[in-house]
Amino acid sequence: MTREQAGRVPRALVATLVTLALLGSVAAPPVAAATPTAETAGGTGSASDGDVLVVDDDGAADYRSIAAAAANASDGDTVRVRPGTYDGGIELAANVTVVAPRGATVAGPGFDANESAPDTAFRVVSGSHAAPVVAGFTVTGFFDGVSAWNTTGDWVVRDTAFEYPIGNAIQAISSRGDWRAENVTVRNASEAVVAIDAEGDWVVEDSVFRGAEHAVEAASATGDWTLRNVTVTNDAGTGAEDYEVTLVGVAARNASGGWSIENSTVRNAVVGVSAFETGGNWTVSDTTFRNVTESERYDFMMPPLPEGVGVVAIRTTGHWTVGSSTFVGVTGAGIDATGASAGTVVDNEFRAAGDVDRCVGNVRCGSAGGTPTSAPTTAGPSTPTDAPSTPSPTHGPSTPTPTDASPTPGATDVEPIRSPTPVDPGGSTPSPTPDRTETAGDGRLPTWLAVLGVLVAGLLVRRIE
Repeated sequence: MTREQAGRVPRALVATLVTLALLGSVAAPPVAAATPTAETAGGTGSASDGDVLVVDDDGAADYRSIAAAAANASDGDTVRVRPGTYDGGIELAANVTVVAPRGATVAGPGFDANESAPDTAFRVVSGSHAAPVVAGFTVTGFFDGVSAWNTTGDWVVRDTAFEYPIGNAIQAISSRGDWRAENVTVRNASEAVVAIDAEGDWVVEDSVFRGAEHAVEAASATGDWTLRNVTVTNDAGTGAEDYEVTLVGVAARNASGGWSIENSTVRNAVVGVSAFETGGNWTVSDTTFRNVTESERYDFMMPPLPEGVGVVAIRTTGHWTVGSSTFVGVTGAGIDATGASAGTVVDNEFRAAGDVDRCVGNVRCGSAGGTPTSAPTTAGPSTPTDAPSTPSPTHGPSTPTPTDASPTPGATDVEPIRSPTPVDPGGSTPSPTPDRTETAGDGRLPTWLAVLGVLVAGLLVRRIE
């Protein structure tokens, strides 16, 4: 090899290093993502890349009714509904997504319905393993908004408002799937969510239930379930005179599964949470109970349980925890643990109305007058051997705790973080911007590598010369 040939390799290397050094200070332009059209994109909650069936009530689409489109949809398809008003009685027997990206109303006959009129807006076929997604609707005038009785699928309801259902907004009695309700608003219902005898592991989060007699009814549920960032209030607006007070915010009587209530609020109720005779392990954490008082209506409908109690833990046999919660204007006991197994009560604040017991039964809550409590329960039956050593809840809230300032009539501080009706004019959900500290590929080389390239290039040049 000649001297001239030997010199070519370092010079090529020098050129490469200099190029890398220069590129290290220049950012490559981002690659634009393809944007789907409104009629072809799956939209909110799309389950897969199946066919898109478009519904428009004025006839300018594939279908005029949601029910007809759903009947012709197969697993993975999307039924995309344009704005308008549609009939209910929609049967969901497949893993389809039924979505109204810009909002749509499903209106029922109300109290004047005849026997032939549908009593349910959306019905997941009983006994099926169907896992549909329902998203983006306002549902009104039906006995049940979404019924999923005796189903086994992991269905989802999200970004939907239920206005004045005659019976229940979401009915999941004897359900065995791991279903979810997200960003749901319910106004004036007998029960917002009914999960009696539910065996699956289900979640309700980021939701507001106004004017429901029983906001969440989970009696005898055997699965593990979670309420997260849920607000229960009797402030239902127009027509609220029909529901003067919420009787029970969360009713879990005889429930044997593990369950938790996190970062939630129960306002203007007779009982905040009823865990009467439960057998599972449960937790209430970072939750506010405000204005929990007695009611003559409760005396008639719910005897003989106590009234004006934040958490009823009477005769519960599992391990239970109430932590980091606030009791404001509770006229009875903050926690009633009469005949209960020993639980853990820690870091709560009690600002009750008048001179009342903060806690009764097998529980010790500490001093009154707003002083936080930190002493665990010691009285009563012995603590189960499998009780956790750390009293704090194991699952933190996913969203900030709602503001709990002084009560203001008609206040609007209980709205969910997101709008009940999604706005999606483009038919797609934007992807979050990647964090450059965690994601490579933004077109830049690290600064240290650029500097190193320049230094090595200079040394090589000197050696060659």
